[in-house]
Amino acid sequence: MEEAGRMRNIEAILQELRELRSLDLTQLHEESTGTAGDFRPGPRPGSGPRQDPDHGREPASPRATGPGRAPGSQPAPGSEPAPKPRNPARQDFHSWTAHFQDHYAGRDGGRSHVERYIQLLEQFRALFGRRDVFLARVPGRINVIGEHTDYNAGPVLPVAIDRDIVAVFAPRSDATISVHDARGEYGSRSFTVRSRIPPFAQGDWGNYVKAAAQELTRSLARPAGGGGGSKRAVAPDEGLEPDAQSERTASTPSLTGFDALIHSTVPAAAGLSSSSALVVLSGTMLCAANGLSLEPRRFAQLMAEAEHYVGTRGGGMDQTVTILAERDSALFIDFADFVIRSVPLSAQHSFVIAHSLVEAPKSRAARASYNLRAAESRMAGALFRRAAEKELGRSVPHELIGSLRHAGRDLGFRRLRALARNTFHEEPYTADEIASLLAITEEQLDERFHLSDTLEAPEAPKRSPAEAATSTGTGSSGTAGTGGSDRAAAGARYKLYQRFTHVLEESLRVEQVVEALAAGDLREVGRLMDASHESCRDLYEISCPELDELVEIERAAGALGARMTGAGFGGCTICLVETARVEETVAELIKGYYQERRSEYRDDYRNLVFPIRAVPGVSVL
Repeated sequence: MEEAGRMRNIEAILQELRELRSLDLTQLHEESTGTAGDFRPGPRPGSGPRQDPDHGREPASPRATGPGRAPGSQPAPGSEPAPKPRNPARQDFHSWTAHFQDHYAGRDGGRSHVERYIQLLEQFRALFGRRDVFLARVPGRINVIGEHTDYNAGPVLPVAIDRDIVAVFAPRSDATISVHDARGEYGSRSFTVRSRIPPFAQGDWGNYVKAAAQELTRSLARPAGGGGGSKRAVAPDEGLEPDAQSERTASTPSLTGFDALIHSTVPAAAGLSSSSALVVLSGTMLCAANGLSLEPRRFAQLMAEAEHYVGTRGGGMDQTVTILAERDSALFIDFADFVIRSVPLSAQHSFVIAHSLVEAPKSRAARASYNLRAAESRMAGALFRRAAEKELGRSVPHELIGSLRHAGRDLGFRRLRALARNTFHEEPYTADEIASLLAITEEQLDERFHLSDTLEAPEAPKRSPAEAATSTGTGSSGTAGTGGSDRAAAGARYKLYQRFTHVLEESLRVEQVVEALAAGDLREVGRLMDASHESCRDLYEISCPELDELVEIERAAGALGARMTGAGFGGCTICLVETARVEETVAELIKGYYQERRSEYRDDYRNLVFPIRAVPGVSVL
């Protein structure tokens, strides 16, 4: 394979994959790396993140457009020992085997995904007739702990999983983006990249593609020479246009478009970040098609901001982990100061995902409830800031709960907890009461904390494979949002004490889990996961009876800990089990939960309950 991030001839790729299909992938990989029998869940002894020679290849800017060192390329002279002689006939396959075994779990070493890639390439060729293409993949994610803390500037501990969205794509000669769903269930979407991109109808999966394109047009300038050229670094604010110029050039593209065919194995509306994965994939394709380079953290921030286009007032956890994740590791991210580090996972323990069968699309009532939690916690932070300044005797520049927690570290957790009890009452607040305490009007409260986004949206059209997260109508800003004219519902009540307490205590639990993982104390990890679920259920109120039942079944089956994961209101649970007991746990879940509910799944539950493997983040092949 050639340098990562460069187009390759589709026939050459197909030939390699067809030959690879008939070979032993594990044996090929062992020939390439000398790591016989080393592919198993968990970090390799003595190896750290990005030091494993057959791991994810050292990323360079941008991770959005692929690893920095090409699959199969040679290191700089003197930087690594000379490789052992290889069979020249097989050298083309070594990088492919590394890719499939690094990114996909299963006893077949990724063989089923070889067939998946072949079918996707053949379908793209038939659909577009293009000769030179890119391949890209973006993983879904689970969150071990740290629920609804990211948008409060708190810490999280997500994991990129071996369920992903894969795309075959090629740059166009114009500004059109044309994206097709490989299954054909949701059709195709096309639009023109311009300074202001109007959304599709509410509930339309194409809005996730538009979200990435809209955000990048605001921050990237078109490279000289058009699409498919060499990469160039782009300053964070390069390409931003003054309002007057944006108006004058609204129909003039600043970026080259692309044709794409996508296929997802991330269950939709399951809380596994299928929507964010599609946003990141769309941004990745647009960067690759235009030869653009972004520093990975900056790219993650842009893609988090992009989701505001579809009306979700979330944080940046999903985007950050799908871009920066490491193999066999969770990713600790503290959004108070954007500290990021890999946390190795135990090979002796595994995480098992179980779908509640309650869909959790970030749209309609679920979306409004999600945005309500964000508004409540931010209002709580604004009130607590005043109390903290009085207690500390100094000014506190931030009001997000995570930032307040950092500012008050010298007080200690217990004093912060006591200060919260003295600051808030447990009864829900009215908008008028909060506005009065903050010395602002109710209209200013609405605008400052986006209370209009907490109103329930009407029924949306059919969701996409990427978990439709939209809102009602087209807002005045040209986003797929509720618009800015509605006010919070009369008589609305806001549970500030409960939301603040959850975020404060959940942030501490994240740090404690990281410490327990480092100490190898998996029982403590499990205990903290249990406590997290109780807090999500009772204080943040984002669980549901089905999630609670799954958690109880998992604990009864011997899980060390279990909790809901994701935004909540449905979706999935995550439980921690000994690796040797994974199959037993899955069998107990099928017997105790699924067989009573969905008889049509009696022969195949693989998309409902499954162990996950921690995989690297986004890549372009």
